[in-house]
Amino acid sequence: FLVVYTHLDPQRLDQCTRSPWFQLRIPNFAQSLVDCNLLGAATVVLQCTDPVDYSRALQVADRANDQLMDVAEFIWDANIAEFTQHAQCATEAERPVALAAFFQWLCSQNIPLK
Repeated sequence: FLVVYTHLDPQRLDQCTRSPWFQLRIPNFAQSLVDCNLLGAATVVLQCTDPVDYSRALQVADRANDQLMDVAEFIWDANIAEFTQHAQCATEAERPVALAAFFQWLCSQNIPLK
């Protein structure tokens, strides 16, 4: 849906992920990623919640271990970046570009999400 609706345009994608419609779907989307053993990707998705659900995001990040290296450039939340100890994370201002890059990366993984 996000790819078709936003064409991965950073600004449209950012607006869409902040919408109430998407916010309601974040927990299920993140769980689908966890079920596919993509804990790093689930951590990225969980930082989209408004406000960030740190209890869930940090729990998943803690289990992600090496997978966080694959997605570190897509993490913009300072608290999650600090928790995961990844210095090369994006900033909040870079969120739209990081989201677009993340969803491009996610699409390239050919994951059968539920």
